[in-house]
Amino acid sequence: MYEAELEFAKKLARKAGKIMLEYFSIDKQIKYKDDASPVTIADEKVNRLVIEELTKKFSYGIIGEEESTTQYGKQDTVWICDPIDGTKAFIYGLPTAMFSLGLVHKGKSVMGVAYDPFLDRMFYASRGNGSYCNGLKLKVSDGSNLKGHNVGIISDAKELIKVKDTIEKLARKGANAVYVEGAVYKSCLVAEGKFVGYFSDLPKTHDLAAVSVILEEAGGKITAPDGSPLDFSKYFEGAVVSNGKVHNELLELLET
Repeated sequence: MYEAELEFAKKLARKAGKIMLEYFSIDKQIKYKDDASPVTIADEKVNRLVIEELTKKFSYGIIGEEESTTQYGKQDTVWICDPIDGTKAFIYGLPTAMFSLGLVHKGKSVMGVAYDPFLDRMFYASRGNGSYCNGLKLKVSDGSNLKGHNVGIISDAKELIKVKDTIEKLARKGANAVYVEGAVYKSCLVAEGKFVGYFSDLPKTHDLAAVSVILEEAGGKITAPDGSPLDFSKYFEGAVVSNGKVHNELLELLET
């Protein structure tokens, strides 16, 4: 199911990647939104490309970080896109920004594509059909606890200060707390077994719609910070991502 959507999304991701590469080393024409988050000309161009291409082929609504054709909760099946997840990384010149496009049905992510144009890595999955990167099947880490394993942490300096105690507890458990920009990037590292987990209060619905199915099809788990399921039919913030085996340990660490 959703084979046509998946193949189209992969082709679209490569087109988006070309725009990202085009602007990576030149003037990005940075602006700031009402919430003070930055947006570049590349974000806007990729979002516009997504809407133009998808509306030619499919009747589903589209929710993009910068531009949409519908709203959360208005349709059973919608595309949810983050044109450039990790815009700050993109601005800083760090190659951890990724294109992300998910298909959601009744609040659940059913298909997703996340593309890293810098290393030409295409992560993708559809519900029930496994998760892959460039054709190779993905599998989360077998790590049964946090000790000695990599855990992605929140990537905003001001927010890091707020969770300082949590990071100290993580360190006491023997985990390697890894600060790197990009919610999609870090989630993909969990899906391919390089991280056992990742947690942050910052990722939003559009950041996680694609990686949710990619992660789960690789054997992982993703929830809200309180452990409840994510509902992609509405706007939300924050998530805990893991290989499944350390999920409760991460949730407990965040509670204490």
